[in-house]
Amino acid sequence: MTLKGEGYNDVGLDIRIMDPEMGEVDVSWGRIEKIEFMKTPKNIPNKFGKPLYGTVEAFGEKFTGYIQWDHDERLTTDKLDGDTDDGDVSIEFGKIKSIERRGDRSYVVLKSGRELRMDGSNDVSNGHRGVIIMNKDMVAIDVPWDEFDKVTFTENASAPSVTYDDFATQQPLTGTVVTEDGRNLTGKIVYDLDEEYDYELLQGKKGEYEFITTFRNIKRMEPINEHRCSLELKSGQKMTLYDAQDVNELNQGILVFATVNAEPTYVRWEDVKSIEFK
Repeated sequence: MTLKGEGYNDVGLDIRIMDPEMGEVDVSWGRIEKIEFMKTPKNIPNKFGKPLYGTVEAFGEKFTGYIQWDHDERLTTDKLDGDTDDGDVSIEFGKIKSIERRGDRSYVVLKSGRELRMDGSNDVSNGHRGVIIMNKDMVAIDVPWDEFDKVTFTENASAPSVTYDDFATQQPLTGTVVTEDGRNLTGKIVYDLDEEYDYELLQGKKGEYEFITTFRNIKRMEPINEHRCSLELKSGQKMTLYDAQDVNELNQGILVFATVNAEPTYVRWEDVKSIEFK
């Protein structure tokens, strides 16, 4: 497919490369002929930094995984900016143990034990765009600033949430759709007349949190009513999502192909009783 960069920052900007001899190199978009991604080597001597990892506490819930702070900072070399009683500071995330929201300010504890109260920037007060958590079950859990309580960073993640090899097998969606009138339709599935592969994304909200997962993580779905839908992930986690086209009455319906060359059966979303993915 051909993409345009208008309104998006993924197309047209410079690319940073950590060259083993020259260090960090910026390559302008106009000089790039091709980018080919490869499997990550076991040992990389020069890195941009380690990914942030930890546990986010938000309104009585806890989410553990890789962290993206303020929809922006995600590496230990990125910096937390703000004002303290002693002046402006810019602290590398690799030096931070925890950040806690207290009203319109943040209480920051460094790994050294030093404690700071910070405000004056969107990193640590109002204007913060939210905290995103990424793990094996969820491509993203987006926690808004008003719901965020605390993040505690830890040194070592148990495993990457996704690896290069996870994309080696990209399969079409298949499974069984059970309709309200008792039909069982099995075959290839096109969900919402749009998503048809297991790496594509389903999203919805639970409370004030937005959840995004890949279809390959989903075992079963059951619409509860026109506004919400229950999900069971292959990990065993269960949740109810709403307020997004993928899981409410705006869903355009399901196509089921019994065989490759067969005409599909169309099922309206309101007629879906359950979907079991293979």
